[in-house]
Amino acid sequence: MGPHAPSRNNSAESETTLEDTTTAGSAADDDVVKTAIEDFGIARLGNGQDQEISVEQWHLIQELYGRVTTLHRQESSECDSDFCNHETCRRYLVARQWNIEKAERQLIATLKWREETDPGGREFCQSPKCLDNPLALSMRIVGWDDLHGRPIGYTCFRQAHDRYDADANLDHVLLLLEAMSNLIAKRCRQQRQQQQGLNTTAENQQCIWVVDFDGFGLWDQNPRSSVLVARLLQHYPEMLNSIILMNAPMLFNGLWRMVAPMLDERVRSKVVFCNGNAETIQQMLQERVGDQAAEWIWKETLDNQKSIVDIKKGKLKKYWIPPSDESQHDARGIASYVHSDFYIKTPGDFYEERTKEGST
Repeated sequence: MGPHAPSRNNSAESETTLEDTTTAGSAADDDVVKTAIEDFGIARLGNGQDQEISVEQWHLIQELYGRVTTLHRQESSECDSDFCNHETCRRYLVARQWNIEKAERQLIATLKWREETDPGGREFCQSPKCLDNPLALSMRIVGWDDLHGRPIGYTCFRQAHDRYDADANLDHVLLLLEAMSNLIAKRCRQQRQQQQGLNTTAENQQCIWVVDFDGFGLWDQNPRSSVLVARLLQHYPEMLNSIILMNAPMLFNGLWRMVAPMLDERVRSKVVFCNGNAETIQQMLQERVGDQAAEWIWKETLDNQKSIVDIKKGKLKKYWIPPSDESQHDARGIASYVHSDFYIKTPGDFYEERTKEGST
């Protein structure tokens, strides 16, 4: 019996040492990820499955950043110099299921595209199509959702009175995406400084689109606009949280069947059809964006429907004009957004400013 006792003790000691080593290694990994999040602005829960990135994934982010940073410095404009950071690399890697070769190709394509188009050098309020007619297109930022503070973009077909130019529509969407991206970055910086804990996760650093199909018709079936937007989204991976299509008619089904295969699978899974009676739609909106945002969207929908008679009379709704009575619906957006420092000037606001300047 004697010779076997030391053997059992040694085994126990070995097992304890292995466990301690594993625990220490895990703690060290956690520290590495924590440092990446705090020092490099990496989104929390950012591995694409609502979990923290692993050390291996952090190393992939660093490697991708190293591969493309030289190209970015060569081809980016001064106002676009901050685009390619570690968080950008994370988004591209998630979009490509952490395949660094595919992520690198997509990111390089985006860097070259940004050098050609310089989207960071223009403001949303100066969308070319709306410079002379701010009623041409209605897509704009109207606030953020109650649940996670994600920016909400809203558009209504009936309120877009010159919407059949596919290239102009694409440019408008591009500037909107840039404005949303800048809004998210601004909120992240402020909230990190104030340690509020908002807009720190990958899911919360995304945006929501709400498309109200009221007024959608045959002329809106041009697939070119949809195809161009689908391609544009390749330059903004992991930015969309959801696209809410309100009351999409049967007429839209054919166009959707054509466009859906062109969308990235992750983007396609985020498209939500919001149809049904008033109660059903309001409930779906509340689940997606929270009570306050859902209330604004629903009131805006009703307000747009009421304006049909005015449109026929040539009296068009100016979404950028504040209501005369505080109790009335404010088409500019959700109050907490409209009266904040984060409010982004719309083409309507810009038009109104120029009109007033011209009259003085």
